[in-house]
Amino acid sequence: MEKLTAKIPDICRAEWDAMINFDFMSAFQPGMKAQMKEWKEHILMPTFPSEGIEYAYDNWTPQEKDVLIASFPRTGTNWTTEIVRQILYGHDEDLLEMAGSVPLPLMLFEGGTASKFKIYDNLPLPRRCAASHLPATLINVERFKKANAKIICVIRNPKDQALSWFNFAPKLPYMHLEPVNQWIKCDWPEFFENYTSGKMPMGMKNGQWYLDHILTWYPHRDDKNVMFIYYEDMKKDLVAAIRRISSFLNVELGEKRVLKIAEKCGFIEMKTATENELGEAEKIRKALGVLHKGTVGAWKERFTVAQSEAIDEQVEKKLSTTDIKFTYEL
Repeated sequence: MEKLTAKIPDICRAEWDAMINFDFMSAFQPGMKAQMKEWKEHILMPTFPSEGIEYAYDNWTPQEKDVLIASFPRTGTNWTTEIVRQILYGHDEDLLEMAGSVPLPLMLFEGGTASKFKIYDNLPLPRRCAASHLPATLINVERFKKANAKIICVIRNPKDQALSWFNFAPKLPYMHLEPVNQWIKCDWPEFFENYTSGKMPMGMKNGQWYLDHILTWYPHRDDKNVMFIYYEDMKKDLVAAIRRISSFLNVELGEKRVLKIAEKCGFIEMKTATENELGEAEKIRKALGVLHKGTVGAWKERFTVAQSEAIDEQVEKKLSTTDIKFTYEL
């Protein structure tokens, strides 16, 4: 992070120092109560402030070369973000290192307060890349459209996504705060019911979950600055996915670069790199176990027939008027 810190301008040095010195992993203690903010009838994830989201919606303007990864938790957010970073900066080791050391509150669109956008607008990177788990209803998509900033929407089948969230959610410190822990500290059958009935605070309206998140982004699927990509297609043919993403981002890549990115962004390679890196962001990713197996079809090891059918029924009810088609096994 030293290279990035050295290039942060003085006008936002105070905000930068406060951000990088914040101890994320020790900020949440057992017995604390979670503060869950609401905005536009959406219940944000525990401890996430609404101030930054509101400021971005009403006042912040993206730049033409910006890239936003729009995806629900456990649908390939970190994987896709790293692919984009390699496409944008893989030709320059210094830029790649700085991009990889951007603190999580800056990388996650809804993280941090309004002051973070002062830092974001002064990042010493030719193209900025961030990710968000927010629904389209909480992001000023029209501003992105007018700026011709790129949005990549990643979709994963809801059965694998639900199981991955079951494995990951208990690792998040803020999910152990009251009263959120009542929906997390339970066995799989109860967790499944809590999650798919929309009880968990995940930036959606009460009663909504992952499928509803997809529906907020679906109307933008044909916008020229928006691309939808399936997680399973990336797993099936990563090289083809890299070519498609790079073309969408207007970045020309030779075949050697494409193959190198595919090698670096394989799951085993990314987990090894994360474990070997010393940056604060990488330490947090390692501690949380952000990168899991990423297997397509893992849901079959845990789901009952009734649970599988329950999701099938929700998919039919909510997505039948769309052309979304999930892949449940490869």
